[in-house]
Amino acid sequence: MAQTKFFSDQTAPLIIKQGNQSVTNSIVLVADNHLVLPNLIANATYWVELKLAVQGTAAAGGLQVSFTVPSGALIQGLWSSSAVANSSVIQNSNAAVTVITAANMKARQIAIGRFFLNIAATGGTLTLNWAQATANAAATIVAGGSTIDWVRVI
Repeated sequence: MAQTKFFSDQTAPLIIKQGNQSVTNSIVLVADNHLVLPNLIANATYWVELKLAVQGTAAAGGLQVSFTVPSGALIQGLWSSSAVANSSVIQNSNAAVTVITAANMKARQIAIGRFFLNIAATGGTLTLNWAQATANAAATIVAGGSTIDWVRVI
């Protein structure tokens, strides 16, 4: 897939999650099986947006996320969700952050992440990793139709 500089008349490439993926009774982060950005170029900066359709049981499980990125890369931005109005979670590293707490989990909600991704001297792949925020027997699901889109800005 061609990487392009961002201009107002360009559309960002889009990856659409093809099916549901669930995590049950675990806070161990797993790689998402669809939301992966391949072929990121060394010394480039990207604008990345994720829109996650999250399903679960009310007041159970929640959602935490992290990223696997090329060596030396850094992702910075924030998450917001429909679980709690007017709230956001800052992501200033590749480490895990809780986007939806177990207490705020609902049957269906949307989590949106907007980030700058700065690639260092080594290009590679970005992978979304996720798990439950609190281990619970009720599954947390990132549903098919969730998306990730990106554009190279530098």
